[in-house]
Amino acid sequence: MRLQNGFADTVGAIVIPPWFSPASAEDALRSRDSWVEHWNRAVLDGFSDYDADGFAAEGEDPIEPADGRSDAEAHADYVEEHLRRPAGAPCTLAFLPVWLPIVDGSSSGDLFVDLREGPEYGCVRWFERTGGAENGAWSPSVTAMLAETADALCNGTPIRGHVQTVDGGGYLWWEKA
Repeated sequence: MRLQNGFADTVGAIVIPPWFSPASAEDALRSRDSWVEHWNRAVLDGFSDYDADGFAAEGEDPIEPADGRSDAEAHADYVEEHLRRPAGAPCTLAFLPVWLPIVDGSSSGDLFVDLREGPEYGCVRWFERTGGAENGAWSPSVTAMLAETADALCNGTPIRGHVQTVDGGGYLWWEKA
């Protein structure tokens, strides 16, 4: 197996089922910075300016402090609180700077490594464009995720309810099992 640093062109590069493409190291850092800036700003703006980009449905409520603090102060406290929570804990109203996107899901969201401390340190999670990171770990680690994917590719075993298929143009896809 050769070293791969993501894909420059994600067409035909849906390697992680069901619809994810590995990100290069540069793209991972750029993606994290973009998520932190845009998602967190969208939360503060109540998503009104961001629903066209798929961040969340119109009318989603922003954080509304009840104690006279500004929205920005309340959101900063929310981020700090969730930075103290253990890896794997849900967080829907912020993209934390200690999360590193590793796999691009295009319009669905990204898979990221949760680098907060705790027993699930290094777990892979899914940040959805409409719900944040509300679900548990996608995989316990990048190694486990890649091993599961390699097994599915080599042995044709289903993974997350999908099996590999190659279309007439030679592109790898994952279809429901």
